[in-house]
Amino acid sequence: MQSQIHTVARHYRNLAKLTANMLLPTKTALELGARCRRTYDDIHFSVPSLHLREIFPRMATDPDNAVKLMPGTALDGGPNLIEQFTLCALVKKIQPKTILEIGTFRGGTTWHFYDNAPTNTIIYTLDLPDGEVPGDVTDRQLAANKNRPFLPKSERVRQILINSKKWDGVLDRKVQFAFIDADHSYQGVRNDTEKALISLDSVPAFVGTTR
Repeated sequence: MQSQIHTVARHYRNLAKLTANMLLPTKTALELGARCRRTYDDIHFSVPSLHLREIFPRMATDPDNAVKLMPGTALDGGPNLIEQFTLCALVKKIQPKTILEIGTFRGGTTWHFYDNAPTNTIIYTLDLPDGEVPGDVTDRQLAANKNRPFLPKSERVRQILINSKKWDGVLDRKVQFAFIDADHSYQGVRNDTEKALISLDSVPAFVGTTR
């Protein structure tokens, strides 16, 4: 009973501290508010959450099953570490022959697909042309980035430089794994999803992220 009281007291103490921090008009307060909102949405989301152990059962230690992550590629316009791990683990599990990525940015996610997929997997990565920064994207600063230091230099990685709104969604092969992380507006996500669906295989794995 005493331990339960201590747990409840600690909970309300942390809650009070968090609430006090969120009341301040600072960058930290905005970040805390955004994280709380995402947590609330996740708890009340109609699709139930799954533990990673339910998707990826425990396996014998084998270097071929290990996920490889590249330092310096998380956040700052790209997926966080948990998202990176989940994407790579899904690629390991599904073993797609073809991957479609919409939104290259610095090429970090492309590298993770390349290094975790089978050695014969073809990766299409689509991004804006070097001289184009549309005014209707959710983040012009990220869209203006044309430096892709992590993008693998390989014939297996096929870069498509085109505004996805002008792309017909047609590729020369079917896609088993699609990942969307480009314009996060409703119109942008809808366009990219509709275009990705055109190239998906009959039994695809489809992954989208919008933050």
